[in-house]
Amino acid sequence: MSRRDKKSPSVCTDLPLDNADICNKLHLLRQLLKSCFGPTGRLKQVHNNIGGHVVTTSTSSVLLSAISSSQPFINLIKTSILNHVSRFSDCGLFSAVLCLSLIEHATRSGLRGGAAIRVNKHLLGLCTSYLQREDCGCKVKLDFCSTHGVVALARSVISSKPACALTEPEALHVSTLAVRAFLLTVPCQSPGEVTLGKTVTVCVEGHPVLNSAVFPGLLVDAPDVLLVDGSESALSDPLRVVLFSASLAGDLAELGDGTIDVHPGADTESQILDQLLELGKRVVRDEVKLCACQKVVHPVLQHYLKGHGVVVMERLGLALMEPLAQLTGRPLKVHRLDLMAL
Repeated sequence: MSRRDKKSPSVCTDLPLDNADICNKLHLLRQLLKSCFGPTGRLKQVHNNIGGHVVTTSTSSVLLSAISSSQPFINLIKTSILNHVSRFSDCGLFSAVLCLSLIEHATRSGLRGGAAIRVNKHLLGLCTSYLQREDCGCKVKLDFCSTHGVVALARSVISSKPACALTEPEALHVSTLAVRAFLLTVPCQSPGEVTLGKTVTVCVEGHPVLNSAVFPGLLVDAPDVLLVDGSESALSDPLRVVLFSASLAGDLAELGDGTIDVHPGADTESQILDQLLELGKRVVRDEVKLCACQKVVHPVLQHYLKGHGVVVMERLGLALMEPLAQLTGRPLKVHRLDLMAL
């Protein structure tokens, strides 16, 4: 069968570095990233030639995401560096400058591709073995018995971000908070393999930097939840919490597998709602202030609980159940509802 449309040329070539245009763009990209690297790095303003907003940054993840190229080879390098940053969360600019420098020097040396790969692998082995040595000059010894060295290390990283425009007291305050947040992720008593916790940063506009703070606990996105009692005692005293991993919407599917026998004339919806309201009355009697549910809470039950000063959070999802269980105890579950005839 004859081809109707003319086949378009392939965008991939076997020797992209023989293209002078690609080499010039790689050199320009290396100069751009190198000028952002280190304590004397400068900010860059990136604007698309077809319009859009202006991006001002010196961070590799933001800078590379804002740069677009029509060359697949350059996009491949950019994507690999972004994947490195997403995995290790550090050294994006260093990795990019090193990668582009290796490519540029291999091109200038005139080595064949196979020989250049073998040389780079050999150099990688030498660098890895040196970095694993105890007398490596790149390592910084920190004494965790004192926080001065750790704060100084965090301050050196934070002060290298010129776009933050932090004063000396602000940089010291943020550095102290960063160290405190890191220490809160280290478990105090954890038998077996130690797993660090996670730190979530929430940006708030319009407030001074010195008002920043670290709060231990679990951050739950609940925009529709408002504290009923806004007094200081309600915010400072521990809250009595009840946690459900089963649905409180009254769905029969949540009862599990098997056969459900319903007596003739029984109104299952009203029976289940009565059971949920009995559960709500017990929650109120136990002076619970927060009711958290992995799935859905029936609107009538929500109205009843909120009317008695109980904060209701629903649809939390499975990912939050394990950390919530660690904070509040074992999650409860509705195992059985009796459907009786009226």
